[in-house]
Amino acid sequence: MKDFSGKYNYWVLILMLLGLIIFLIIFLFSVANAITINELTAEMGVRVIRGFGYISIVFSSAFFVISIFQGLKRRRFNLFIKNEELILKNIFTGQEDFFKFEKVKGYSTSDILTQSKTYHVVIIYTENGSTYEFPKFMLRNFKELKKAFKIAGFEYLGHEPYTLGWYGKRRKAKFL
Repeated sequence: MKDFSGKYNYWVLILMLLGLIIFLIIFLFSVANAITINELTAEMGVRVIRGFGYISIVFSSAFFVISIFQGLKRRRFNLFIKNEELILKNIFTGQEDFFKFEKVKGYSTSDILTQSKTYHVVIIYTENGSTYEFPKFMLRNFKELKKAFKIAGFEYLGHEPYTLGWYGKRRKAKFL
């Protein structure tokens, strides 16, 4: 069995983190701006519903930040196939999860549809009920991934529609 090493696309991670930092800077500027506007309107004698601007800023900001963190949480693994084991490495903590080939139930494919593109995804199912998603844009050697799974003898479970669960929850896996 030839070893396989996933080439994690760190540029996507860097762009997500950079977007988060830029957003936080804009958020802080917006809050400072809202405070200044409230002070100016109070000096002019205009009654403003205090706190309404802050609430809308906080809720929209929280939604954006949670979305970024959910994306980072789902796409934090790189994978390796070595010595009859599937190794999933968390890129943030460095922790590695080892799965003997017998403990891998199989893999399926799916597509994330957006307005302009379709992103291919490989989903790994383990015997303990866990799923791990690997979108094409997160692995630079995505084409070799399916070949490596076939060589390793992982069962192909089929193609499944990419269905989302409620916001912040994991998506619904078809082959669990």
